[in-house]
Amino acid sequence: MLRTQFVALALTATVLVTSGCGSSKTDSKTAATATSSTAITPVRLAAGKPLTRAQLIAQADAICATTIAKLAAISPRTTPEVVRSLPQAAIYLGSEAEGLSRLVPPASMVHDWTRIVNDIHFAGEYVTVVSQYFKENRKKAAGPLYAKANHLNTQSKEIAKRDGFKRCSHFRLNE
Repeated sequence: MLRTQFVALALTATVLVTSGCGSSKTDSKTAATATSSTAITPVRLAAGKPLTRAQLIAQADAICATTIAKLAAISPRTTPEVVRSLPQAAIYLGSEAEGLSRLVPPASMVHDWTRIVNDIHFAGEYVTVVSQYFKENRKKAAGPLYAKANHLNTQSKEIAKRDGFKRCSHFRLNE
């Protein structure tokens, strides 16, 4: 839940701060390029002996709980603090996706697992780009990335809940 609040605050602050800022032609084009390049680099999932459903859920939820705790430790309260925290949040999300990608799901969960892991990975990539946009004073470009991340997170929430995850199903941008 804390991870949810941090990422929601970060991206909401980004969207609020960016309305009306920057050159829309350049920023929109850059955002589209960043979104496209991020979308074509999915996480490569591990191969090997699959875990049972219960083992996968337990191990994945432990990884997600660690990320939630790390994000809670840097939870910013103001927009400038959020902006400064974005690079670290992106690192945590990337690390989480990497850890989750090492788990081999049972055959019945491969499709769902791929979507969950990649949604977390993509969110980390989007947060990285949003952070870069702030550094380059191209704030308006964050909007499309927020919308895409929000869409992915809505999908993954439904998947994770349906599959029985507890901690990994808490990563949401709009709650």
